Amino acid sequence: MLLSGNDDVRVYRFLIQVNDPRNRVPAVAPQRRAIDCVAASEQVETFQITNNGAEPTAFKVLVDLPKGVAGTVGSSTAVVEPGQTIDYDVLFCPPREGEVHGTIAFVAEGKEHLEYQLILHIAPAAEEAAPNFSGEVQLQSATDEAVQMSVTVDNPLPVEVTYTCTITGGNDGELISDPTFTVDAEATGEYAVTYQPDVVGKGAAELVLKGVAGKTVIGSYLYKLNTTGTPPASPDIFGVQVLAAAMVKDKDTLKVSYYELAGADGQASRSELKGHLQEFTDNAGLGVVPDEYADSFLNALFANDVDGDRSLSWGEYFNQIKMLAVAAN
Repeated sequence: MLLSGNDDVRVYRFLIQVNDPRNRVPAVAPQRRAIDCVAASEQVETFQITNNGAEPTAFKVLVDLPKGVAGTVGSSTAVVEPGQTIDYDVLFCPPREGEVHGTIAFVAEGKEHLEYQLILHIAPAAEEAAPNFSGEVQLQSATDEAVQMSVTVDNPLPVEVTYTCTITGGNDGELISDPTFTVDAEATGEYAVTYQPDVVGKGAAELVLKGVAGKTVIGSYLYKLNTTGTPPASPDIFGVQVLAAAMVKDKDTLKVSYYELAGADGQASRSELKGHLQEFTDNAGLGVVPDEYADSFLNALFANDVDGDRSLSWGEYFNQIKMLAVAAN
């Protein structure tokens, strides 16, 4: 520093020393390590700490790398017994591609410190992979009840993983679950989905669990959910309306099978329609409707058979089914 005044020049010299524990004692011969990693992906590297002394020694862990590139896993101090060597894990998660230089040091008061000089070669972030197919689940419940299924998720990582959960397909509101759940480090978690059908019939949906640790996507898991809604536990009261609602929902299939049954004259008798009803419910995953419930359905179906011929055209058949379905709402 130069100060000028009254033709006097004074020169001041300052010595600035950073208060770093590594300044107090020299380092053991530094070890050099090159690490290959991927941007925005977490990677754990193991470093060894040796205590050549006669007493237990506490080493303070000092990470000298750009912010966000690396952090310690667990305690920031490692205690090593005399004559022992331990492994210490450091988590790397560089935010962008490139090359980074830095050090990781293990410092003990008044002793030579251990130092690793690092070069990180960081590749560009990989594109997110498609979900891994993890299983197919069958769910069946009556429309006035609910069932629950769960999937087991293992987390072998030394950090917790948070999963975002997305369900696509199925009827609105019939599959219920939490939008996220977290699995602790090196632990196992159970994720539950509740199925509460509104209508009788089969359906399909997909469940995707996307795991994220910090800022890193560690993987996605896909489960196929096959659902079957069955008549409620009290079919004496609800059976006719619920069956009619299921048939209206699957009108296209119903129409094709009706004309296969009715043939050239376009009429189907009561006995033919009874077999048609039982075939429909069986194909829909409900099983064959027992005779007493099939008869109740057919009695309601033919209640407005104005011409009294005990057979129904497609128009008569479907209009009557729609009327029965509306009664359920």
